[in-house]
Amino acid sequence: MVHQGLEIAVLLFGIVYRTQTAPTFSGLCDGCPLKNGVGLTGFLNDCTKYVHCYEDKQGVVHGTVQPCAFGTEWNQDLLTCVSPSNSTCGATQDICYGQPNDYRRPGVGNCRGYWECKNGDSVPLCCPIGYYFNSMTGNCDTTDSDHECYDNCFNEYYTVEMTTTPSPCYNKRPVAAKLDVYEEWIEGWGWIQRGCPKGLLYVQRDCECTLRVVVQQKCELDLFLSFESGIKDQSHLSNYILSENVEVMDGKAFFKADQGSQLIIPRYTNVGMASLTIHVKYYSDHESLTQTQAIVSNSDCGITPSILLTEDSKYVYFTVGTDLGERTLAVHQPAFTNEKDVVLTYHNGILSGQVNGIKNTMIINGSGISRVHCALHVGSADANRGLNFTGVIDELSLSMCV
Repeated sequence: MVHQGLEIAVLLFGIVYRTQTAPTFSGLCDGCPLKNGVGLTGFLNDCTKYVHCYEDKQGVVHGTVQPCAFGTEWNQDLLTCVSPSNSTCGATQDICYGQPNDYRRPGVGNCRGYWECKNGDSVPLCCPIGYYFNSMTGNCDTTDSDHECYDNCFNEYYTVEMTTTPSPCYNKRPVAAKLDVYEEWIEGWGWIQRGCPKGLLYVQRDCECTLRVVVQQKCELDLFLSFESGIKDQSHLSNYILSENVEVMDGKAFFKADQGSQLIIPRYTNVGMASLTIHVKYYSDHESLTQTQAIVSNSDCGITPSILLTEDSKYVYFTVGTDLGERTLAVHQPAFTNEKDVVLTYHNGILSGQVNGIKNTMIINGSGISRVHCALHVGSADANRGLNFTGVIDELSLSMCV
C-alpha cells in the first residue's frame, strides 16, 4: 500500500513506536486530499485539465497535469472528466472567462476538435469529416498530405452513406484493386483516372466516393518497463514508479515475497478503462506455490480491485471488474517451463488471457473496467487476493487499447 506521510521510528522504554509526519505538498497539489497516497484535483484556470497528486517515499507530494478527453471538463465531486454541463468548474476558472465570443482554441487529443467561447463558457465543437482544426487560422481546413485527420468526434460512427434514389452511372467506373480510385469519361480525352478524397472509397452505385473509412491508429504503450536502465518507465508518459525492495540486475527485476517487494505506479489510480492490455514476461517456480501470488493488481488498498493478474501452482488467473461485477478466467500454467509470456486483454466486453500462446476468452460485457482509488501494484495485492510475488520479471507493458 502507498503510505501517507514519512514514518519516523521513536525508541521509548525499549519499545519502538512509529509515527507519521504530515506529507509535504508541492504547489500544484496544495489542499488536495490524499487517499492511499494519491489524490486528484482541478488544475488552476483550465477546466479541461486536472492534477494527479502522489506521495513519494520521502513524504513529498508531487503533481502531474493530465488532460481530459476532448469535449469534457473536470468534476471534483466525481473525480473524473465529464460533459461541460456537469463540470464543477467555476465560471471564473474557464479559459473563456473574459474572452470575446467566437474566440477559438484547439481541442487537445482530437485534430478535428476545438473549443469556442460563448458568453464566457467553453463550448466543444468539431470540424466536418475530412477537415482539421487549424490552430494558426482558427478555422477548419481540408485535410491534405501534410495534415491528415481521421479522428472521430462525439462518438461518431463511420457508415456507408448512399443516395436514396440511385441514378445510372455511365461516365464513371471503378478501378480493379484500387478502392480509393475511379475512372471518369471526359469527352475528347477518354477515361481519366481520379483519386477519392482522403478517408473515402469509390461506390459505383452512388457514382461518387461515399464509403467512409477509418484509418486504424497505432496503439501506444502507456507503460513500458524493460529494466535495462533500472526501474524506469520507457513509454512516452515517463510514469513515476515507486520501488519497494525490488532489485534489478542484468535487465531483470527480482521480487521476493518475504521482503515485501513491489512496484507502485500511482498514475493509474481512479482511471476507468474501456480497453486494456497488460503484457508480462516473467519467471516463477509455480509448481512450488501453496497459495496464490499476485503479479499485477490495483488491489492492496483495502478496496475491491478491478484488475488482477495472479497465479497458483496450476493456473494463471485473469480478473477484471466492471459495472456488472467481477469475472475471472484461468489458463493452465505451462508444463515444462517456469518462463511465462502472459497477456491480459479487455476490449468490447471480451476478457482474454494468454499464457505462452495458449489463449482463453470470456464475454463479460460491461461499460469498461471500473475505476478504483488505488494505484497499480506490480508484485502485490491484498492478502486475501494473493501473496506478494516471488520471481523475476523480464518485461512489463500496459496500454489502454488493444
